[in-house]
Amino acid sequence: TKYKHPLYERESEIVVGGDYITTESGTGLVHTAPGHGVEDYQTGLKYGLELLSPVDDAGKFTAEAGEDLVGKSVLSDGNDAVIEMMKAAGALLKVEPYGHKYPYDWRTKKPTIFRATDQWFASVENFRSEALAAIDTVKWIPEV
Repeated sequence: TKYKHPLYERESEIVVGGDYITTESGTGLVHTAPGHGVEDYQTGLKYGLELLSPVDDAGKFTAEAGEDLVGKSVLSDGNDAVIEMMKAAGALLKVEPYGHKYPYDWRTKKPTIFRATDQWFASVENFRSEALAAIDTVKWIPEV
């Protein structure tokens, strides 16, 4: 089964999520964002969903989210803009404040936004002992 996106010209699959979706911690009906969170990513893999991550390093929407959202914070004015866009499209049934359970950074006390990003890893196994030995030759500033 597919549905039409309320704001953009695209269709998406309706999928059944995982055990993390309950009526005890919300409505039981959620969107899945494979580019933003482990559970959503795993659900995306399971159902072959496209990986979208339209958020930059500063937590602001990119052009991938739509021109009307570029530069808006995903935690504040971006939410307000999406609500207004959905109202204008006649696609909003109700607005109700809901305290989203974001993980928080222990240093800044700000919400942590998960983003899927390209990564690469290298094995150091072939030069591990040399690298560890080289540490002893480094002049550390300040001294350790």
